[in-house]
Amino acid sequence: MGAKEIEYMLSSLKILLMHVIKIVVEQKTTNSWIGSIYSSLKNIKKYNTLGKKAYQIKIDMWRSYLEEIYLDCLGMASVEMHEGVYEGRAELVEVNKDTILDLALIILSLQYGKQFSIEDILNKIDID
Repeated sequence: MGAKEIEYMLSSLKILLMHVIKIVVEQKTTNSWIGSIYSSLKNIKKYNTLGKKAYQIKIDMWRSYLEEIYLDCLGMASVEMHEGVYEGRAELVEVNKDTILDLALIILSLQYGKQFSIEDILNKIDID
């Protein structure tokens, strides 16, 4: 796996995770967030696919990448939440990290099947 491919995937993974954090914390989605997740996942799939059923990063390897970038993404999300009114990380401390990472993994799993759609992503997000 080339260094550039990993860099591209990690960059897209950061965007995906940042939006997942915002969705979990704010308990809502926006068209912009879902569009960014969709675009990020398409980029990840592009650089992760080696052939019809071969991947550079297998589904069970993503959690370690997510753990590695989690704090950076938490900081980025805290700046963008609540219509851009910065409130610090106080609210984010109470969020269950495992819930966020589990949702990100569920969304990432979509790349390992057929083509996916925005509706497929929305179906994986359960907001009360």
